[in-house]
Amino acid sequence: MACNPTVQYNEFTGNGSTTAYTFTFPYDNTTDVQVRLGTYPNYTYPSYTTEYAVDSANPTIVNFVTAPSGPIRIFRCTPNTSLPATFQPGSAIRSSDLNNNFNQILYVSQDSSIRSVDAQSVADTAYVQSNTAISTANSAVTTANYLQVLLVTQGSQFDSNM
Repeated sequence: MACNPTVQYNEFTGNGSTTAYTFTFPYDNTTDVQVRLGTYPNYTYPSYTTEYAVDSANPTIVNFVTAPSGPIRIFRCTPNTSLPATFQPGSAIRSSDLNNNFNQILYVSQDSSIRSVDAQSVADTAYVQSNTAISTANSAVTTANYLQVLLVTQGSQFDSNM
């Protein structure tokens, strides 16, 4: 079976003048729609209602108070602290309550999947950067060793020229 992850985010590049961005993922509550600006490791997360909000007339548009510039990610972050509906013995079970609970479980699972992909990307970047640092350090050690040998073998010439 192929894995076709549902995308729970949309990415844009802000131009400093556009304030409305359309997103394409489903969500339960407008506060589940969040925004990340910038690039790793300097992400910023604007505040909902004071810096951006989901358009009440068109619930697939995020409106910014001030037009952002640079990388923008609009994503869903579904809370997992409580279920939308709880069931009591002897009470009626409504299909809408079951659907809301299952949607929350689905959304939390999808959101977690995206977070793990993001974390892997950051880990991969860190791995490449660490290998570059190791290579640079090894080059510095080689250069230092060469200079030490040069100084030992030709040290008397340096002393007489000073």
